[in-house]
Amino acid sequence: MAQLWIDFSNSRPHYEPGEVMTGTARWRSRETVGIAELHLLWTTHGKGEPETQVAAAVRFLNPQLDDERTFRIQLPQAPYSFSGRLFSLAWLARLTLNNGVPFHQEEIVISPTRKEIKLESL
Repeated sequence: MAQLWIDFSNSRPHYEPGEVMTGTARWRSRETVGIAELHLLWTTHGKGEPETQVAAAVRFLNPQLDDERTFRIQLPQAPYSFSGRLFSLAWLARLTLNNGVPFHQEEIVISPTRKEIKLESL
């Protein structure tokens, strides 16, 4: 069993498009860690088939059992974080060990207002 954490430099992970996201990825594992990666991805949920796409990835070289690494990712200009009645899009920072198992993720927001766009209110 492994423990994983993602700590963002700005403590509240709300960003404008194109900003740089920085922070620290930490893990503690009892099993050998061959691969440690942080992925920035978006995922949809709601009506229809869910879709997920990786926008950026950081691979941490020579990961140890108990490790801490800093990261820096340039965020994309789009798509924005939004929620609607039928469909939503969320951004995630996902830390994975050994190609995905185990993993830990934190939701982040990317929008011009640094708040999730609520489509019902438009």
